[in-house]
Amino acid sequence: MSRIAATTEPGHCHYWKPCALQINDEFFGGKSLGLPTDITTMIQVHRESDRTSWLGFTILIPFATNNENNGFGICHEWARQVQSSRPKQDYKISIEFPTDSPFFIQQAEQSLLATLPDTTKRMCRLNVYLNEGTHVTVKGYGNPFNHPDHPSEGWINYNKPVVGDDVTLIDILERREFSFIVAAPDRVLEKYWSQELPGPFRYPYGEDHSWSLERYEEQLFKYRGPQFAAALTFDNDNEHLAAMTQSQVQDIMWLYKKIQQIAETRLRAYFVQVEDNSAFANEVYALVPLKDNFINKFWEIWPQLIKNESLQIQLFDGDGDKKPATWDAKVMEHPRDIAIMTHHQIRDNDLILRVRRPRGADFEVHVFNNRAMANAALREDQNRWNTVSLKFDDQLKECKRKVDAVCMFHPRAQPSAAEAPQDIRFKMALHRALLRGNGFYDLLVRDEPYGRAPKRLPIVNYLDIDDDGFINALLLEVLPEDRTRFYNYMTKRPLGLGCISAGPGFGKTTAISVAAIGMAATLGKIYAFAPTHVATDTFAERLSRVTKTVTDRYNKGNSTRRRRALIVRGYKFRDEYDVFIGLLRNSRSRGTTATNWRADSN
Repeated sequence: MSRIAATTEPGHCHYWKPCALQINDEFFGGKSLGLPTDITTMIQVHRESDRTSWLGFTILIPFATNNENNGFGICHEWARQVQSSRPKQDYKISIEFPTDSPFFIQQAEQSLLATLPDTTKRMCRLNVYLNEGTHVTVKGYGNPFNHPDHPSEGWINYNKPVVGDDVTLIDILERREFSFIVAAPDRVLEKYWSQELPGPFRYPYGEDHSWSLERYEEQLFKYRGPQFAAALTFDNDNEHLAAMTQSQVQDIMWLYKKIQQIAETRLRAYFVQVEDNSAFANEVYALVPLKDNFINKFWEIWPQLIKNESLQIQLFDGDGDKKPATWDAKVMEHPRDIAIMTHHQIRDNDLILRVRRPRGADFEVHVFNNRAMANAALREDQNRWNTVSLKFDDQLKECKRKVDAVCMFHPRAQPSAAEAPQDIRFKMALHRALLRGNGFYDLLVRDEPYGRAPKRLPIVNYLDIDDDGFINALLLEVLPEDRTRFYNYMTKRPLGLGCISAGPGFGKTTAISVAAIGMAATLGKIYAFAPTHVATDTFAERLSRVTKTVTDRYNKGNSTRRRRALIVRGYKFRDEYDVFIGLLRNSRSRGTTATNWRADSN
């Protein structure tokens, strides 16, 4: 997304130092200060440009080291420095203070230093007080955590006391006053802590994110500038909706304008009869020479356009024709391999299309047997060639579908059922919090409208099958060393989400197939998909193979019989329709592939 260029304000960008939070007469955290704990706490000050600046502190609590083997899995985080994800060693909660919160900084008193391990570090005290009507922003709370052999399992998952007999983690986060001992000189900390930070970061696209070409064109003209940095978390739903809709719209609007310009460009073309086959009597080839100025003007998008193959060709009855005939066409990727085109000396800038004449169309096209005859006719009279234009799919329909889907996450969006029960609305709120990426603290702890909100995320059991024999038959498809952790992973999915990753050849497709079949046995019909057609074919084939093997294994010697799951490999409706029509027209056709004629086959 683009933004208005802005000057950098003076200030200190980032600052963090080890600290410990003092609660009553005890410390919480402070591992880096040498305190006897494995909880790390850090004072943080961050001055940002493309996200909200903040000051506060972080709590780092270690995950169990055997989480992958016991089936919990490994959590990952995004490393900004290297722009990639990496495994997380610690569960992180960030606590951000309102930037106008009063504070007090002074050198640490000797009586306080006496309670700390010997150190040469200079220490200071930081006290922060919340103004009336304000509260801290908590990020990261509620995310999945597992460390059964550590007290933190109770702190995070069951809200057990952290300090003393009654102070829980939520009690700490809801305090009105915070007192820290910080490993920094008082004057240095004050320099960073007292700086004036910019206000909350907000995208400039307003609060209406519904589909509107007119508004998008106005915004793109108004908000020109360098790109915003990629965002993985969002302060609120509006920022999330703005980023997600604009990322789709801005990717497509420049393409849309170029496609409009191409459609308005008149070109000359002549036609070639297809192979002598009555089944293709309504089809012809179109040879469209593209001039250098056309190629130079549209070279950025041309590879993307012809990769889609399908388009429409518009045929004009003279230069003044305002209502051209529109026929379906597709790009021939290797025209020199077509036998009948050998007489037409295909050049690098020639676009060869296979065009289908609609039934009943009487528009006259100029057909020539070879290039020499066509060129001679053109020299004699330019009207001996047809005037055409190219109408590619502008992809607005697909873009609108994505924008509409994003807007379903608006906080005022209604569930599909008019009288949705409260738990459905709670699940919708969970989905929004998940996509904002900052944890679930407000929803699970603070938000009263949702009533008795749980203090943990809902857990889904995808192997909730009342048949141990079937579960055992299913798990035999998994590698022996992975069966226990795979079972544990599938039976305890926070929010029903899971991710299986590994390199090529490590059995991911089989593992995902086993998971899908288990989910189908638990939930019913399952919709599965993959990023490419080949991957989808492979997944469907593996699902079919696994369900056959598992069912045969279960039924062998078992009086209770099970049936295989029905695997249906779906295609776009238009593709399936075209194949069906093709079979009706030519019953001897194998009909295994779609004709892919239409530019818009969604």
